[in-house]
Amino acid sequence: MVRDCKGCGRPFDTAGKAKFCADVGCRRERDRVRKRRQPGVVVAIPVAKSRVLGSADPKVARSETVDSETSNFPTSSGDGPTVRSATFEALTSANRLDTPAGQLAMVLAERLSSASSDTGSSLAALAKQHLAVLAEALKGAPRQKTRLDELREEKERRRSG
Repeated sequence: MVRDCKGCGRPFDTAGKAKFCADVGCRRERDRVRKRRQPGVVVAIPVAKSRVLGSADPKVARSETVDSETSNFPTSSGDGPTVRSATFEALTSANRLDTPAGQLAMVLAERLSSASSDTGSSLAALAKQHLAVLAEALKGAPRQKTRLDELREEKERRRSG
């Protein structure tokens, strides 16, 4: 029995109920079409406040930096300090929040703080990148004096005179 192929339209001989010819080019095209039709996995991404840290206004989301006095980032959450709040405090104390590296560190910290459906390996990679970006943002910033530094200075003053 001669039939027309439903893929390419060429006539072909068949003894059974075949709808498509055995031509390699026709088969490849059918495979490509079938793969294109397979539904992809849709992953729901939680909506963040915006790209500008702490702002819910989409017009402000196009801004490049965040004013440290008007930032909505908490210094700690109800459950205690978060990666986001610790990063915010470190960048604010070093006066590096408005730098590109500081903004990137805040975006990564936000993602780490709100990671609910991420895998362990993705969190580990994100944390590693966050530390690298935070170190880059804080590079060259004057170090904040600790109580130990103050005690050392006092000891030196006593020794010298």
